[in-house]
Order: sequence, then C-alpha cells, then structure tokens
Amino acid sequence: MTKLQCRHYSSMPIIISASSSRNNNAYYLATPAVTPQIYNKGHRRGGPQIRHERHQKPYSSSSILSAANNVIIGDDDHSDDGIDDALPISSQSQLITQTQCILDESLTPIGSFTANTMEHAVELMEEWTHQSEANRSLIHSATQITNLLHRIILENKEGNPHAYFRTAMAESACLYWRKISPEQCPRQTLQIISLMRDSGVVEERFMPYNNMISILTKCRNRQAALAVQGLLYRMIALEAELEKGEKDDEMFYLDMTSNCRPDVITYNSAIATWMHIARSEDDAGDRAVEILNRMKGGYRIRSIGNNRGGGRDITDDNGNLTSAKPNILSFSMAMNTVLRAKKKNKVSQAALQAEDLLQDLIYFHRDTWEEEDLKEAKRNFDNVFEALNQCAQDLPEAAERSVKLLRFMENAEIEDLLPDTKTYNTVVGTLAKQRAVSSISKIQDIITDMIRNRDAGLNPDAKVTTQTYNALIKAYVKHGQEASAESILLQMQDEHNKGNHDVRPDSVTWNLVIEAHAKSQDERAAHKTAIIMEKMLEFGKKYPDVKPDKVTITSMLKSLVRKAVKGNKYVGQQAVNILDKMIESYQRGNELMKPDKIIFSTVINCVAKCGKSDAGTEALLLLNRMQKMHEEGHSNLKPDTITLNTTLSALANTQTAEGADQAGKLLQAMLRSNDDEMAANVQSYTLVISAWAKSGAKESTEKIEELLLEMEKVDDEAKPNNVTYSTVLNAFAKSNDPSSYERATRVLKRMEDGSINVVPNAFCYASVMECISKSRDRGSISLKAMDLLQRLCNQSDSRRSSRDSYTVVFNTAMKAIEKSSEKRKDKIVTQFLSLMREGHKSGAITAPLNVRTYNAVIRACVFTIGSGDDKREAFNAAFDTLKELRSANNVSPDLYTYPAMVRASEELLGRSDNDLEKVRIIFNMCCEDGLVDALLLKNMVNFLPKDFMRSLLCTEKEPSQVRLNDIPRDWKSNIYHKTSGGRRSGKKNI
Repeated sequence: MTKLQCRHYSSMPIIISASSSRNNNAYYLATPAVTPQIYNKGHRRGGPQIRHERHQKPYSSSSILSAANNVIIGDDDHSDDGIDDALPISSQSQLITQTQCILDESLTPIGSFTANTMEHAVELMEEWTHQSEANRSLIHSATQITNLLHRIILENKEGNPHAYFRTAMAESACLYWRKISPEQCPRQTLQIISLMRDSGVVEERFMPYNNMISILTKCRNRQAALAVQGLLYRMIALEAELEKGEKDDEMFYLDMTSNCRPDVITYNSAIATWMHIARSEDDAGDRAVEILNRMKGGYRIRSIGNNRGGGRDITDDNGNLTSAKPNILSFSMAMNTVLRAKKKNKVSQAALQAEDLLQDLIYFHRDTWEEEDLKEAKRNFDNVFEALNQCAQDLPEAAERSVKLLRFMENAEIEDLLPDTKTYNTVVGTLAKQRAVSSISKIQDIITDMIRNRDAGLNPDAKVTTQTYNALIKAYVKHGQEASAESILLQMQDEHNKGNHDVRPDSVTWNLVIEAHAKSQDERAAHKTAIIMEKMLEFGKKYPDVKPDKVTITSMLKSLVRKAVKGNKYVGQQAVNILDKMIESYQRGNELMKPDKIIFSTVINCVAKCGKSDAGTEALLLLNRMQKMHEEGHSNLKPDTITLNTTLSALANTQTAEGADQAGKLLQAMLRSNDDEMAANVQSYTLVISAWAKSGAKESTEKIEELLLEMEKVDDEAKPNNVTYSTVLNAFAKSNDPSSYERATRVLKRMEDGSINVVPNAFCYASVMECISKSRDRGSISLKAMDLLQRLCNQSDSRRSSRDSYTVVFNTAMKAIEKSSEKRKDKIVTQFLSLMREGHKSGAITAPLNVRTYNAVIRACVFTIGSGDDKREAFNAAFDTLKELRSANNVSPDLYTYPAMVRASEELLGRSDNDLEKVRIIFNMCCEDGLVDALLLKNMVNFLPKDFMRSLLCTEKEPSQVRLNDIPRDWKSNIYHKTSGGRRSGKKNI
C-alpha cells in the first residue's frame, strides 16, 4: 500500500492512506453561525476563545501555492523528475483551457497526475484567485478552484504518489468562498468536508473541523449557523465514538488533533454564530441555549468520569489541560442571543430565560468567582436586570427576581461583582413599575442599604442619585401617594442644599410630583399642581436645565380635565391661561414648551367638559387660534380629526340650538376639506347628532334623521354604528316631537330587516319603547308595546345582539303601561311578564327578571281601574309578585318595592279587618327584609288608622312622631345597603 506523508499545518505528522476510503455515516448538519473575535483570559496558548484562525493561521485564498509547499512525498527524492516551471498563463481563455485540460478525464485520466501536473494544478488554483479579481467572475473562479481541489483529492484517493493534499488547501478554498459569497460558503464548505471524509484522504479524527467552523462563523447567515452547529454535533459524536473504542490506547489521545475535538472555543463559536444573527432569527435563542446545554452536559459527564477515576484528561500540544466547561463568555453569549431574538409578544419569556441562564452561570462558577472574568459577569447581571426592567409591567415576578440577584451580588463580597449605581437604579426602576404597593417599601430598603454601605465604605461606587429617588417618586405616583411623592422632592432639595449634588431634582422629578397631584382625587389637585410648577420655575432660575416642558403642561391639563368632569366651570379658563403661558414661554425661546395638537386638543377638551354656556364659542376660538398658528408655519399644529371632534363635543355640550347649528357647519367644513387628516368620521356625525338631541330645538328630530340618512350613504369611515343608532333613537325618545315614534320606528325597521349592517341592541328597543310611552294616543300604547315585544322575540338570532340583556325593554314596556288608558293594567303587565319568562326560558332572548321588573309589575297593578273585584284581583297579582320576588334566588326587594306595595294596598284595598291584616303581612315582610324607612312609614301613616299603626310599630306614640331611631334596628338593617336601590332615608319625624 502506498503511503503519502504530509506535514500537517499544526506540526503534527499525519499518516494518510492514499488508497483506502472510509465509509463513515453522514453527519447531521442542523444549527448555528458567525463569531466575533473574543478572547479568553487564561485559555491555553492565550489564543482566542472564538477562533479567527485556530492555532496556525490557515492559508488565505490567495496563498494556495504556499499551502502546497514543504511537502515530503514518501521516502523518494523526486527533485529530478523533470518538473519544469509552469508556463505563464497570459489570458483567461488560456486559464480556462488549461483548467479544462486537467479536469477532463478523457484528456487527463484519473491517476495520471505527474509531479509537474500536480504543481500546475496548484498554480491554476492560485491563478483563478487573481483572475477573479481582474474579471469579476467571482462565482466561476471559486467553482473552478473547488473543481481543481476535487481532482487533487481524487488523485490522492487513487494512490497517485505524485499527488499530494493537505487540509490547508481545502481551508483556503473555503475561505475564498466566504470572501466572494457568504451565502454559498456553507454549502460549498460542507461539500468539501464530505469529499475529504468520503475519499479517505484524511481520517475523520484528523479533520480540520475547528478551522472550518472558524471560516463559517464569519458568514453570518442562517445556513452557516446550521452548518456550524451540525459540525459541532458531529465532533461531539466523533469524540464519544473514538474514546469509547480506543479508551486504552494512549496514542489515541496524542493523535486526535485539537482541530477535531470540541472545546470551549468550539462551543463558544457555535453560540456566537447564532448571537450575531439573532435579531433576524426567532429560534436563535433556543438554539444557542441548546448548544450551551450540550456543553454543560458534556462537561458534567466528563467531570463525573474523572471523579470516579474513569475519565481521562485531554491536553493540547503544549501539555495544557483542555476542557469544555462553559465559561462566563459562554453564558454571556447565550444570554445575549436570547435577548436579541425576543419577539414583541415574548419579551417576558426572553427575560426569564436569560435570568435562568444567569442562575446557571452562578451555579457553574460558584466556587471559582475570583478566577473568572468578573467584568464580563457583571455585564451579564446588568443585561438581565435591564431585560427584567423592560417587561416589569407585564411580569409580576420581575421585581422579585431582580431583588434576589441584587442581594446575591451584594453578599458575594467580591469587589468587581458589587452592584454599582446603574445596577441599583435599574432594579429600583423595575420595582417602581410593579402594581403591588409593597414595591415602595422595597425601594426604600434598597436606598437605605445604599446609604449605609456608602457611609461604611463597603460599596462607595454605589451612590443614591436623582434617578434613584425618581424611581421612588414614580412608585408613589403609581399608587396615588402624592403627599409622599412631594416629601421626597423636598428631601432631595434639602440634601442638595447640604452639598449632595448627586440628588439634585431634575425636570423628571418635578414632572413626576406634578403628575402625582394631577392624578389625585383631591379637589385642590389642580391648585397644587400650579404651586409645584411655580416652585419648579423658581428652581429653574438657578439651574437652567430644569424647566417645565410639555410633560409638565400635559399633567396639569389632565388634572383640570378631571376637575371639569366634576362640574367645575372655571377650569376651562385656567386651561386656556396655561396654554397662553406655554406659548409665551416658547416664543421666548424655550423649545421644550413648543405646543402641539395634543396640547390644544386637551385644552379644548377641558373647555368642553367644564359645562359653561359659552364653552362652544371658546372651543371655536381655540380651534381658530390653532389654525392660524399652523398657517404661520407651525406644522405640528395642523388640526386633525381628533381636535375637530373635541370641538364638536364642546359645541354639543352647550345644549343650545346655536351650538348644534355651529356643530353642523363645522361638520360640513370637515366634509369639504378633502384632507384625510381632517376627514369626518362616524364619531363626528354622532357628536353633531348629540348636539341636536341636546339642543331642545323643534327641528332637532328632523335634523337628526337627515344626518342619519346622510351617514348611511357615505363611505365606511363615517358609516353609522351601534353607538350612532342608539344616540339617534335615544334622541327621539327624549324628544317631545309627536313624530318621534314614527321616526324611531322607521329607523328600527331598517335595522331589523337587514337593509343596514347594524344589529339593534337592547338600548335601541328600549328607546323605541320609551317613544311609545310618550304617545299622545294613550289607548294604543299597550298594543304598540306588545307588538314591539313580539317583534323582539321573533327576531332571528343573526339580527339580534346575543350579548345584550333585553330586561330593560320589558321594564320600559311595563312602565309605559302605567301611562296607558287601559283599565286592567294588571292583566297587560302579566302578559308582558309571561312573554318575558317564556322568551328567556326558551333561549330566544336573554331577559332575566330583576327587581325593577317586579317593581314595575306592582306599580302597574296600582293604576288598575275597575270594580272592587277587579281591584282585589289586581292587588292579588301585586302580592303574588312580591312573594315571587322574595323567593327568587338572585334578586331581592329594594327600597322601592314596599312603598309600591303599600300604595297598592291604599289604592286597591278597603279598610276592613281582612284588608288591614293583609297590610300587616306586607309590613312584617318589610321588617324581615330590613327595609323599613321614612318614606314607607310616611305613606302608611297617610292612609292607615292611628291605632292600627301603633299596633304595627308596637308603640304608644303618635305615629307621625315616630322616628327611625325608635324602631328596632333589624327592621331597617338594609336601608343603606347599596343593592337596596340607592335611596337613603334621613332620621326625621314621619
């Protein structure tokens, strides 16, 4: 057998069988890529942890000739074989011709290489690298280099003594591919590796896997990452196979080169490949963690084997112990990959995964902290703190995890690992975002510890700063503790005045305190925000970087809006005054006070809600002012749909015909603008409809119907929705216009028959029912009400809102019967009640009976007209309703139930003993339910005999003089309960 001896570039002699071909299993190439130059302190030879070049720099793509130099062929001297210098190649056509001559097996058969042919093949490979630079046929050149390499390998496989091959030639070809096409490099590299392995010119245990990984790591694409991870996993499997098969062969450990044995550098390179493409690959984090886990698992297995005496230490060429123990850099890159690859909806998951990796790092290096690169470890802690901070609002445990890690750093008592100011501020910032009020005390504890450690000299680099206190103030703001927030501001000013310049309040500090008062429910909140702002201005005279800005103004305006909602009519002018001062400050050169459309819209909103009669006029003046400033060059002050809708709201709130007319004109201006930013939408129309509904004008119902018909004809942006139709029907219900019922019916029918794509909800039906109750034809009320209820029950499921409860519709119908001219109202409401029960029981509609339903039935019975027997029948219906109400599971009588029942007794019963006994039964029920109040007693005194009242109240007092304090406590135990109807009874004489 002919043997070819080559000097391996790592200076280790390799014996290669030129005729044998190993039939190894194909390895699985399925993961990572790309690596930076990162160095590891204390690594063997001081080499890079992630290789740029392994031990000896691989030959570059332009040094293929040098890769072939210094080759000893067997034991014979072939210096006299007549090898002449290769002829110069003068053109690309000659280069192509000569290359084809070598590659064409019909011209140069396999096994026919001479020494001269071999040298010429290498020279052609070199020449292709230069030709590509001149002619820019990069891919073609790389393909020809690969083909020539393939031919050289085939000559070696056939045992040709004149052909020689060394792995550096393959590496140079791969480097060239990386240079010209990083996208194709992974595929070409894997093909070259497969060719080397399958041909048998290099035994797999001597394959230059590590150098190939070094080449692929700089491709920085997914294909390279998958290739690197696949090569790594093959190296792991190969080491396991060889170690298992040759465990007692000492030469195995000497012959197996470091280029095919995975070590820390190999693993870190694979992790780093994913790290550099993590932002574009969602699974990069998971793959990096998978590699790290393989690294940890392999190290644990080897450690257990060594501890039991069954393992063997592996050393490099210089005798240094090698190990695949994950170092801090391994964990660091895995964490960075996880955090870079996070998806928007999985930020919390990435943060927790990074924190778990940090916990693993702590476990792996718990006994060797002082030997590690602690600066890198410290960066890992800070990265995890920052990740937890970013998801603190959505992740309740983020703060707790941050605090635990912080305490670990403090307790480690290692100087380079101690938390610094940035670390502390990140953790307290995380706590400030938590919803739990306990976060406040945790921040206070951390600040106390920082001050104590600083004063004791234990951690002088960790200082309490303005940012630290701002986090505490933010926590106070979040939990509505404005007084505490202001006290911290005063404390910061006091410490600063004593010489601690690290805690000087900044604009954020002042704005947070202003925000705290703005969110307060205190009636003087707006006044307090103004006071704080004045103090801020005074402080800013000494420190120019502290000045009010848009954040300050926005907080103050929000407090005024809240005050306006509560009915304060003067806050609108206060908001305008703040805007005036803001514009004045901006005109003096304060860019931070530059007004924008949000500020103007907020001021207009404040004016709209303050309830002043001239709010609409003031809102229009602000809108015109804004428009004028925009025309003068303030591009950020162009009114938009939101601003215009806010102005429409202000006009609607004037509740005047003039305001409604102005709202209509503004709407038409929006429609004529042909500007998408100012386009009218469904809210714009609905606000104008609301303006007419509130105006009380005679023509309001006509205007409203016209607007609705106009909306039904426009595009999707202004198509009427459920809110619009509900507003329209409610406006008809509140109107005294005789035509309201007909208009409401027309609208409802269009909704029911599907001619418009809006399903009527319960509020729509209730509004139409209210129109019926206002009908001047009282004789038709019951018929119209029954017809509407039956239409509701008969509606198909697709034309009825399944989410609504229609109880309010039936309750409104029963209330309408009170106003009808029907004599036997008890009979009609009983029919309504039966229809309601049947519909709800069958599932046709959702209409559970509530206390208002029962009360409406009782009140309708009160107004029954007829003979004595008719009235007694009506009373019995009311009494049965009361008993049913008391026995119901989820509903009970309220403060309006028994007064209605007493009224039924007064109107429907006589004064006989039997009738009075029924009254006694009702009163006893009321006492049992704890609902005896002043109104009930007053109603009873008005029609019951005094002696009977005394017997009911168990007193000798004049019934009209009995106070609530005079009756037993349990009789009135529920009159203040919020579910009893909300009516409070005063302590007064009856």
